[in-house]
Amino acid sequence: MLEKMQERGWEVEGVEFDPECVKRVAARGLRCYGRDLRELGLPEETFDAIYLGHVIEHLYEPGSFLKECWRVLKRDGQLVMTTPNSQSWGHKHYRQDWRGLESPRHLQIFNPRSLFRLTQESSFDRCRVHTTNRSAWYVFGMSAALGKAREQSRSHATSLSMISWRAISFQIFGRLLNIFLREAGEEIILSARKP
Repeated sequence: MLEKMQERGWEVEGVEFDPECVKRVAARGLRCYGRDLRELGLPEETFDAIYLGHVIEHLYEPGSFLKECWRVLKRDGQLVMTTPNSQSWGHKHYRQDWRGLESPRHLQIFNPRSLFRLTQESSFDRCRVHTTNRSAWYVFGMSAALGKAREQSRSHATSLSMISWRAISFQIFGRLLNIFLREAGEEIILSARKP
């Protein structure tokens, strides 16, 4: 993502908890901090934009994290987030096997309204939120594989496929469903501005 943004003319910096990932990013000539944004002590109004790609669901105290994002954004700076949607069709269908739960790595799962509210409570405005099924084939395939693995563990069978025709057909179904049920997509996309 950093390389793609840089290719489009942005000056980029990253934040990543995995030390190996930080080393790989640095080896590519990009700046990447190996700590929590809240621990960096960056100056106020440093960035024009912040992108959180499937980050917020991994954080303790996401509200304090968004407040730090607000602090380091410049006035009229933009925040963009993506995260799994607890209100999705896949979660309702797969229940405990839904890939978006990803316990214990995902500490909390949001729905569009709860993420919108948290973002507004963190002083952002012009919040826009919608859902998408752009990666539903993966979520549905992994969810089906998790369910199948659970069944097979009871019967001691061992074969497992992460991608299935059923998942691909659910992807198509999910995209159609998202036209009519705007909050049923597998992933939430939220954008907001610092006033």
